[in-house]
Amino acid sequence: MTSVQLLCRLKGQVLVVVAYLAFLSVGYSAGSVQVRATVLPSYTFLGAQVLTGLFMLWCHFKCTLANPGFVPITANSLSAPLDAGLSFNPVCVSCKVVKPPQAHHCQVCNRCVYRRDHHCPWVNNCIGQYSQKPFVLFLLYGSLYHCLSLYTLLTDLSSQPDLSLSSALVTATALSALAMLLWPLAHQLYNIYFNLSGVDRLQRQFTRRVLLFRGPSRKM
Repeated sequence: MTSVQLLCRLKGQVLVVVAYLAFLSVGYSAGSVQVRATVLPSYTFLGAQVLTGLFMLWCHFKCTLANPGFVPITANSLSAPLDAGLSFNPVCVSCKVVKPPQAHHCQVCNRCVYRRDHHCPWVNNCIGQYSQKPFVLFLLYGSLYHCLSLYTLLTDLSSQPDLSLSSALVTATALSALAMLLWPLAHQLYNIYFNLSGVDRLQRQFTRRVLLFRGPSRKM
């Protein structure tokens, strides 16, 4: 493992801890508002928020430990020859495995991943064939969890005569987390609808731009 890969791994572990702390701080603040019963004294609402938060944490934990779809390293793949004359080389030059269609190499994991979307530092794992489902569920439950928390926090802020700095910071954290969850959720749903991975989508966009740039030259 190179120093860059080690640094990316450590950064991912730190971001996982930061994510858990942000989730817990938002949930604790929203829950304490409801327990005080100044607004929304409904324990059904609190139970829905707690249940959604547990689902979110479970999906995050499952996505962190999931095998994203690593291409198995076999004896045949290690000894497979590299054919530089092919336009599409079936053997990865980094990990020396025969790459099936839609498999791409991850520089952080140092493995080829089937239907690789991207390497997410917030879960410290690749998003691929087998980790996409818990990742999408994590984004979905996380968005719902922060929507419930924001509703509670914003209602509490509107009822306070003086703005509390801690309440404002927690509300801003929940709003930022919601935006960071909705954006990748939209991308994942788009990729699922068109049966694409993140890398395939980027490659198509790059090919389209190259063809558009070279359009006039093709007529010559």
